[in-house]
Amino acid sequence: YPVFSDSWPDFRGPLAGFYSALQHCPGDWFCAVPCDTPFLPDDLVPRLMKQANHDRVPVVSVTDGQHLHGTICLFHRSCESSLRDFYTQEKYRVREWITS
Repeated sequence: YPVFSDSWPDFRGPLAGFYSALQHCPGDWFCAVPCDTPFLPDDLVPRLMKQANHDRVPVVSVTDGQHLHGTICLFHRSCESSLRDFYTQEKYRVREWITS
């Protein structure tokens, strides 16, 4: 699988990786999952896509009913400008970006 460097020179968290994916990969939807996350369901992406379509939102994340697990998410290419703006304002929290 291809590996891309972050689009910004100094690593400041997962949002930089999300933005880099948008810069380098074709497609409309992107799924992000930390590499050390165990026990992911086989139907994770279809479930997230179903939720995004149902809620008509460009980004959805996994929740356990109490906590949002923001780094496990599905986001649409249309998020590119909001992601860039959020990051250039030196905001780096995935959960904050998802709920903004």
